[in-house]
Amino acid sequence: MRSTLRLVFILAGALVSICFLAFGLLLAYESVDKEDKFFVRDAAVLDPLYLISLESWTQRVSDLHEPTGVAAHRLKPASGAVFGYRFFSSGDVLTVDDERYKKLTVWYSGGIPKSLEEITLGDTTRALVIYSRGGSAWPESGCSGFVNSGLLRIDNNGARATIGVVGVFEPRGNRYESSSCKAEHLEFTFEASEVQFAQLTPWLGREGMHPYNETYRH
Repeated sequence: MRSTLRLVFILAGALVSICFLAFGLLLAYESVDKEDKFFVRDAAVLDPLYLISLESWTQRVSDLHEPTGVAAHRLKPASGAVFGYRFFSSGDVLTVDDERYKKLTVWYSGGIPKSLEEITLGDTTRALVIYSRGGSAWPESGCSGFVNSGLLRIDNNGARATIGVVGVFEPRGNRYESSSCKAEHLEFTFEASEVQFAQLTPWLGREGMHPYNETYRH
Protein backbone atom coordinates (compact mmCIF):
# COMPACT_ATOMS: atom_id res chain seq x y z
CA MET A 1 0.00 0.00 0.00
CA ARG A 2 2.77 2.41 0.98
CA SER A 3 4.68 1.65 -2.20
CA THR A 4 1.56 2.37 -4.24
CA LEU A 5 1.02 5.73 -2.50
CA ARG A 6 4.65 6.58 -2.96
CA LEU A 7 4.40 5.83 -6.66
CA VAL A 8 1.27 8.00 -6.91
CA PHE A 9 3.07 10.91 -5.21
CA ILE A 10 6.08 10.51 -7.49
CA LEU A 11 3.88 10.50 -10.60
CA ALA A 12 1.88 13.48 -9.31
CA GLY A 13 5.09 15.39 -8.63
CA ALA A 14 6.41 14.56 -12.08
CA LEU A 15 3.14 15.72 -13.65
CA VAL A 16 3.25 19.01 -11.75
CA SER A 17 6.87 19.53 -12.83
CA ILE A 18 5.95 18.88 -16.46
CA CYS A 19 3.06 21.35 -16.22
CA PHE A 20 5.32 24.04 -14.76
CA LEU A 21 7.89 23.36 -17.46
CA ALA A 22 5.28 23.56 -20.21
CA PHE A 23 3.92 26.79 -18.75
CA GLY A 24 7.43 28.23 -18.58
CA LEU A 25 8.11 27.28 -22.19
CA LEU A 26 4.80 28.85 -23.24
CA LEU A 27 5.67 32.10 -21.45
CA ALA A 28 9.10 32.07 -23.06
CA TYR A 29 7.58 31.58 -26.53
CA GLU A 30 5.00 34.30 -26.01
CA SER A 31 7.66 36.77 -24.88
CA VAL A 32 9.63 36.38 -28.12
CA ASP A 33 8.91 39.03 -30.77
CA LYS A 34 7.41 37.59 -33.99
CA GLU A 35 8.13 38.65 -37.59
CA ASP A 36 6.37 37.73 -40.83
CA LYS A 37 8.09 38.54 -44.13
CA PHE A 38 6.32 37.61 -47.36
CA PHE A 39 5.51 38.53 -50.94
CA VAL A 40 2.38 37.92 -53.01
CA ARG A 41 2.18 37.88 -56.78
CA ASP A 42 -0.72 39.50 -58.66
CA ALA A 43 -1.77 41.63 -55.70
CA ALA A 44 -2.09 45.28 -54.70
CA VAL A 45 -3.16 47.50 -51.81
CA LEU A 46 -6.95 47.41 -51.50
CA ASP A 47 -7.33 51.22 -51.43
CA PRO A 48 -4.20 53.32 -52.10
CA LEU A 49 -6.07 56.48 -51.04
CA TYR A 50 -7.49 55.04 -47.81
CA LEU A 51 -5.27 57.04 -45.45
CA ILE A 52 -6.02 60.24 -47.30
CA SER A 53 -9.76 59.61 -47.07
CA LEU A 54 -9.43 59.05 -43.30
CA GLU A 55 -8.44 62.69 -42.85
CA SER A 56 -11.96 63.79 -43.73
CA TRP A 57 -13.73 61.07 -41.73
CA THR A 58 -15.79 62.56 -38.88
CA GLN A 59 -18.64 60.12 -38.30
CA ARG A 60 -18.22 57.60 -35.48
CA VAL A 61 -20.11 54.34 -36.04
CA SER A 62 -18.86 51.74 -33.56
CA ASP A 63 -15.63 50.13 -32.44
CA LEU A 64 -16.36 47.34 -34.92
CA HIS A 65 -16.66 49.63 -37.93
CA GLU A 66 -14.53 52.58 -36.86
CA PRO A 67 -11.92 53.11 -39.62
CA THR A 68 -8.33 52.69 -38.47
CA GLY A 69 -5.02 53.37 -40.18
CA VAL A 70 -3.92 49.75 -39.96
CA ALA A 71 -6.65 48.87 -42.48
CA ALA A 72 -4.50 50.59 -45.13
CA HIS A 73 -2.51 47.33 -45.30
CA ARG A 74 -5.43 45.29 -46.67
CA LEU A 75 -4.73 43.66 -50.03
CA LYS A 76 -6.66 42.59 -53.12
CA PRO A 77 -5.93 40.48 -56.21
CA ALA A 78 -4.62 42.84 -58.89
CA SER A 79 -1.65 43.52 -61.13
CA GLY A 80 1.76 43.96 -59.56
CA ALA A 81 3.24 42.39 -56.44
CA VAL A 82 3.08 43.11 -52.72
CA PHE A 83 5.94 42.69 -50.26
CA GLY A 84 5.01 42.71 -46.60
CA TYR A 85 6.77 42.97 -43.26
CA ARG A 86 4.81 42.38 -40.05
CA PHE A 87 6.20 42.67 -36.52
CA PHE A 88 4.39 41.74 -33.31
CA SER A 89 5.59 42.11 -29.74
CA SER A 90 3.68 40.50 -26.89
CA GLY A 91 5.33 42.86 -24.42
CA ASP A 92 5.42 41.65 -20.84
CA VAL A 93 3.41 38.42 -20.72
CA LEU A 94 2.15 39.36 -17.25
CA THR A 95 0.98 42.82 -18.38
CA VAL A 96 -2.35 43.42 -20.08
CA ASP A 97 -2.73 45.40 -23.32
CA ASP A 98 0.95 46.26 -23.88
CA GLU A 99 1.28 44.35 -27.17
CA ARG A 100 2.65 46.33 -30.12
CA TYR A 101 2.77 45.97 -33.90
CA LYS A 102 4.57 47.34 -36.93
CA LYS A 103 3.47 46.85 -40.53
CA LEU A 104 5.21 47.74 -43.77
CA THR A 105 3.43 47.08 -47.05
CA VAL A 106 5.16 47.62 -50.40
CA TRP A 107 3.32 47.47 -53.72
CA TYR A 108 5.30 47.46 -56.96
CA SER A 109 3.50 47.73 -60.29
CA GLY A 110 6.26 45.81 -62.09
CA GLY A 111 5.56 42.61 -60.19
CA ILE A 112 8.44 40.37 -59.18
CA PRO A 113 11.58 41.58 -60.99
CA LYS A 114 13.81 38.99 -62.63
CA SER A 115 16.84 40.22 -60.70
CA LEU A 116 17.76 43.45 -58.90
CA GLU A 117 15.62 46.52 -59.43
CA GLU A 118 15.77 49.95 -57.79
CA ILE A 119 12.79 52.30 -57.83
CA THR A 120 12.71 55.93 -56.76
CA LEU A 121 9.77 56.51 -54.43
CA GLY A 122 7.36 59.31 -55.23
CA ASP A 123 5.32 58.05 -58.18
CA THR A 124 2.54 56.11 -56.44
CA THR A 125 1.32 54.66 -59.74
CA ARG A 126 4.60 52.76 -59.91
CA ALA A 127 5.31 51.95 -56.25
CA LEU A 128 3.54 52.54 -52.95
CA VAL A 129 4.94 52.06 -49.45
CA ILE A 130 2.67 52.18 -46.37
CA TYR A 131 3.88 52.00 -42.79
CA SER A 132 1.95 51.67 -39.51
CA ARG A 133 2.84 51.13 -35.88
CA GLY A 134 1.07 51.27 -32.55
CA GLY A 135 -0.43 49.44 -29.61
CA SER A 136 -2.40 46.37 -30.65
CA ALA A 137 -5.14 47.07 -28.11
CA TRP A 138 -5.58 50.65 -29.36
CA PRO A 139 -5.85 50.45 -33.18
CA GLU A 140 -7.64 53.80 -33.42
CA SER A 141 -4.58 55.52 -31.94
CA GLY A 142 -2.00 53.94 -34.23
CA CYS A 143 0.39 55.92 -36.40
CA SER A 144 0.18 55.37 -40.16
CA GLY A 145 1.41 57.03 -43.31
CA PHE A 146 3.41 56.74 -46.53
CA VAL A 147 7.14 56.37 -47.12
CA ASN A 148 8.23 58.83 -49.84
CA SER A 149 11.32 60.68 -51.04
CA GLY A 150 13.47 57.59 -50.98
CA LEU A 151 14.45 54.39 -52.69
CA LEU A 152 12.87 50.95 -53.00
CA ARG A 153 15.20 48.07 -53.77
CA ILE A 154 13.94 44.60 -54.78
CA ASP A 155 16.42 41.78 -55.30
CA ASN A 156 14.87 38.55 -56.56
CA ASN A 157 16.88 35.56 -55.35
CA GLY A 158 14.59 32.89 -56.78
CA ALA A 159 12.53 31.43 -53.94
CA ARG A 160 13.06 34.58 -51.89
CA ALA A 161 13.25 38.32 -52.45
CA THR A 162 15.27 40.85 -50.46
CA ILE A 163 13.46 44.14 -49.95
CA GLY A 164 15.09 47.41 -48.95
CA VAL A 165 13.20 50.63 -48.22
CA VAL A 166 14.89 53.93 -47.40
CA GLY A 167 12.85 57.09 -47.27
CA VAL A 168 10.89 59.65 -45.29
CA PHE A 169 7.86 58.48 -43.35
CA GLU A 170 5.04 61.00 -43.73
CA PRO A 171 2.04 60.45 -41.39
CA ARG A 172 -1.38 60.61 -43.03
CA GLY A 173 -4.91 59.85 -41.89
CA ASN A 174 -4.20 59.85 -38.14
CA ARG A 175 -7.22 61.34 -36.40
CA TYR A 176 -5.61 61.48 -32.96
CA GLU A 177 -2.65 63.82 -32.54
CA SER A 178 0.45 62.28 -30.99
CA SER A 179 3.94 63.65 -30.50
CA SER A 180 5.34 60.23 -31.40
CA CYS A 181 3.61 60.20 -34.80
CA LYS A 182 5.69 62.54 -36.90
CA ALA A 183 7.77 62.61 -40.07
CA GLU A 184 11.01 60.68 -39.73
CA HIS A 185 13.71 58.87 -41.68
CA LEU A 186 12.83 55.20 -42.09
CA GLU A 187 14.91 52.20 -43.18
CA PHE A 188 13.75 48.60 -43.59
CA THR A 189 15.48 45.55 -45.02
CA PHE A 190 13.94 42.10 -44.98
CA GLU A 191 13.99 38.83 -46.87
CA ALA A 192 10.55 37.68 -48.00
CA SER A 193 9.20 34.27 -48.92
CA GLU A 194 6.31 33.74 -51.32
CA VAL A 195 2.79 33.04 -50.07
CA GLN A 196 -0.40 32.57 -52.04
CA PHE A 197 -3.16 35.17 -51.75
CA ALA A 198 -5.48 32.52 -50.28
CA GLN A 199 -3.00 32.01 -47.43
CA LEU A 200 -3.24 35.60 -46.23
CA THR A 201 -4.72 36.18 -42.78
CA PRO A 202 -6.15 39.45 -41.41
CA TRP A 203 -2.78 39.96 -39.70
CA LEU A 204 -1.02 39.70 -43.07
CA GLY A 205 -3.47 41.51 -45.34
CA ARG A 206 -7.02 40.25 -45.43
CA GLU A 207 -9.89 42.27 -43.96
CA GLY A 208 -10.65 41.27 -40.39
CA MET A 209 -14.01 41.13 -38.63
CA HIS A 210 -12.59 43.52 -36.01
CA PRO A 211 -9.53 45.82 -36.03
CA TYR A 212 -7.96 43.54 -33.41
CA ASN A 213 -7.76 40.82 -36.05
CA GLU A 214 -5.35 43.09 -37.91
CA THR A 215 -3.29 44.38 -34.97
CA TYR A 216 -2.82 41.05 -33.18
CA ARG A 217 -0.89 38.12 -34.62
CA HIS A 218 -3.01 34.97 -34.46
